[in-house]
Amino acid sequence: MQDRNEEGIEGVSLVAWEDSDGDHIPDSQGFLGVSKTDENGYYSFSGLTPGNYLVFVWSVDNWGEGEPLRGMVPTTPYVEDPNTDLDTDSHGRPGNIAWGLSSLDFVSGQITLTADGEPLSDGDREDDWFDYDPSGNMTIDFGFFVEGANSTADRIDQSLAKVYPNPGADFIRFETTNYSGHTLSLVNTQGQEVLQAELTTEVTPLNVGSLPSGVYVTVLRNEFGAVVWSANFVKMGR
Repeated sequence: MQDRNEEGIEGVSLVAWEDSDGDHIPDSQGFLGVSKTDENGYYSFSGLTPGNYLVFVWSVDNWGEGEPLRGMVPTTPYVEDPNTDLDTDSHGRPGNIAWGLSSLDFVSGQITLTADGEPLSDGDREDDWFDYDPSGNMTIDFGFFVEGANSTADRIDQSLAKVYPNPGADFIRFETTNYSGHTLSLVNTQGQEVLQAELTTEVTPLNVGSLPSGVYVTVLRNEFGAVVWSANFVKMGR
């Protein structure tokens, strides 16, 4: 579910492939290029002809340090059929290793484009010369969220750490005895990491004065990058 205050994720790299024979496997010569999401999380591939296609969020430029999907996991369940024309479902399923894809490639089902039978109210672009709505499908979406951000108390030990004062305005402190090799991140509602700190003592001061007011997720990771604790933090205005 994408909540009302959740924006799209900027800078995510997606690729499109032809699937001309309709076997749900990318054509060997069907690579159609890369598209990156804009500041609102939107992406597009233009100039396509009627036919079958696959789109996927791939492992390149997305999951590394400082990249847009670092520390995130895909939403589940995913919807097998991307041709439902619904703009509220996620189509990313794990990639098939037989296609040469990794566990960090998330592929849509087979998208079938027609010349004039596509949804008319899905946000396609329009200009003075042509209305692109009948030939484009802008409902192929992929959902991701910060791992551990919605975990329940029986999955993560909430006594492991604390952040205070919470709410806070300028300087806050993060406290944990489990700090060796661990890192702390603050993630905004767009899924963007806005602050990161390496932990070297039990109490780490953090300057959050320059951050916009709102709700953030504080995420503690171990030396392997796995989430071991998370909690909401409310940043107050001054």
